Amino acid sequence: MTRLSLENVDFSDVDSDEPVSGSPNVGGKWATFGLNQLVGNGSITNEKCGTFSAHYGCLEGASHKGVMLNGEDCSDKGFFRVVLNSCHKLSCPICKESAAGREAHKIEGRLLEASKQYGVVEHFIVSVPPERRHLDFDVCRKLVLKALSVRGIFGGCLIFHGFRWNKYRKFWYWSPHLHVLGFVKGGYARCRACVDKKCMGRNREFLKCDGFEARTRRCFEFDGFIVKVAEDRFGVKAVRESIFKTAQYQLSHASIRTDVKRAHAVFWFGVVSYRRFHFKAEKHKVLCSICGNELRKVEFVGKLGLDNFGDQCFVTNRCSPLFRREFLGALDDGKGRNRWVYASVSYGNYRLEVERF
Repeated sequence: MTRLSLENVDFSDVDSDEPVSGSPNVGGKWATFGLNQLVGNGSITNEKCGTFSAHYGCLEGASHKGVMLNGEDCSDKGFFRVVLNSCHKLSCPICKESAAGREAHKIEGRLLEASKQYGVVEHFIVSVPPERRHLDFDVCRKLVLKALSVRGIFGGCLIFHGFRWNKYRKFWYWSPHLHVLGFVKGGYARCRACVDKKCMGRNREFLKCDGFEARTRRCFEFDGFIVKVAEDRFGVKAVRESIFKTAQYQLSHASIRTDVKRAHAVFWFGVVSYRRFHFKAEKHKVLCSICGNELRKVEFVGKLGLDNFGDQCFVTNRCSPLFRREFLGALDDGKGRNRWVYASVSYGNYRLEVERF
């Protein structure tokens, strides 16, 4: 059996550009290989997926006075967000984006809480050796967890990617690897600040160092797994600016199983596993981009006229080129009449009246 060697592996090679859409052809199907499929390539759950649900907004115009957002004056204007119906399934081609965002918020909340005990969250990429790519995912995951453990990565979440994108020939091909957001023993700050970088060369200087870069090279000679810290678009192994954005992007082209009803793309391990780390996630709050208040459900009560149908609030079809998920709007019609009000909320048999100003 042929094995990889340090002489023919470039640890500085960044992960391929992996777009969310393209023209893949893996295994004769759309980005499918065996029981693994790229997210968003299943069937649509039902006819409600992606349809308009409600408007949420902030009507505190006084708090927006003098604030500029994307070059637009927010004075006496409300901030609004269109909410669409979602099945929250990663397999659904319409709802995969909302499902990825929802899961990314959970990842961010759990890791931020764990980082208070275990330090900075790092982003790793684990490539499975070619001779083991035929193994079942559950078997391969056990080998990956062992490879992470011996390198000092003691907790985090795994996001499985079964495919990589060939940006020259424009197709997906089977190349299983995993993205890990987690914690490493001793942190990565030492390697990040290292000046000589001798342990990254071909002169076997990694035998003399106990930092992560040296450890992963020593372990590679025994198990063949390439485990490296991910680089940004400038080729720098910098600290993650946003755990949420990193997780959301990785989930946007992750791989899920096709033989289960609700497939999972995220697997927790180590000190942040569900068994060892008890954390109650708070419901994610959508905040106003102008004043930071929590958005509430609103209703349009303005008078409709021929000049109103060009307003952004009436474009609720996500397929329209005019659709905007977030927008600014006038709070009154210029004659003292409200255009928007906070909607009423039901609590059991009680109902709060609509707030009108």
